[in-house]
Amino acid sequence: MGLHARTWFTPKQRAELWERWRSGQCVADIARALERKNKSGVYRVLALSGGIAPLPRRRAAQALRLAEREEILRGIAAGWSMRQIAQNLGRSPSTMPAALLHSQLMTEKQIFGFKSTARLEQVHDGHCECVEDSKHRRS
Repeated sequence: MGLHARTWFTPKQRAELWERWRSGQCVADIARALERKNKSGVYRVLALSGGIAPLPRRRAAQALRLAEREEILRGIAAGWSMRQIAQNLGRSPSTMPAALLHSQLMTEKQIFGFKSTARLEQVHDGHCECVEDSKHRRS
């Protein structure tokens, strides 16, 4: 008795599944229409969200758009400071390092200018003289 790999639903199949569910079709009919051998996969998708179709995913407002990421890279190449780049984008300068890390444009080492990864690790571990205050030190 061999194990079978789970067949995932494509986005198009998921859309059809939810459309059929909204129109009142039963799980078995939906599974047949999607050419599934059994209805457990359809049931799993419906049960995970309580039978209510999830909202379509959208990018968070604070996330960088493609044009903004390109602008940041152009600014870095031109030698601009983070403050200048943030001002051009209409964003707060304090959010720029986090935005760069989140969008994976730069590593922490590149953003903060650490000369060695050992120094960066010291700061993260709280073993650095620049992290004297105990409330900022990691335990």
